[in-house]
Amino acid sequence: MLPVYDDNPGKRRPLVTWLIAASCSLLFLVQILLLHGQIPVAGGMGDTPPWMPLGLVFSTCNLFVHADFWHLAGNMLYLLIFGNNIEDLYGKARYVGFYVLCGLAGTISHWLVNPDQTVVGASGAISGVMGAYMVAHPDARIHSMLGPIKVKLKAVTWILIYVVMNIAGAAFLTDGTTSFVAHLGGIATGTLLTWLWLSNRRQSA
Repeated sequence: MLPVYDDNPGKRRPLVTWLIAASCSLLFLVQILLLHGQIPVAGGMGDTPPWMPLGLVFSTCNLFVHADFWHLAGNMLYLLIFGNNIEDLYGKARYVGFYVLCGLAGTISHWLVNPDQTVVGASGAISGVMGAYMVAHPDARIHSMLGPIKVKLKAVTWILIYVVMNIAGAAFLTDGTTSFVAHLGGIATGTLLTWLWLSNRRQSA
């Protein structure tokens, strides 16, 4: 089920979200045009755990590189649909920290299950953004394509379907190239952080 757009316009221009998308796209062009398709950072982490200083550096860099065009295109579509509202929620500086933290949580989750593999791409971070969206805007409508059929679902329903699909993928598609565990680690982190953030704001009001 492919999201197309939401009925939830942002309040301000999502400059950070656009900058992330532009950075990922530019790095992919460099990867294709200058590096013959080789991923520029991924191999550097080696056996270093992602929570160690060197591992954190490589893991953060790996949030901005992608394996191929469709990997990049899918991630940027999700980011542009969900990111503007979460940038509004946190503000630009906090949003950067939130995004990277969710991405690192996804990477660490993947490493705990597959310590011999390096994960690349923005999926863990974007999953965290989706978790935040589910908490902050559960009733917003997500317009999606299910094959040739257009469907419109509440955000909480759409994202819970995404979670179930990733749980199924982690359980049954263990030999694929998609890190469902990283998605789940990112979305769990984004959901929890945003629930805590909004709870604290309500108590302070």
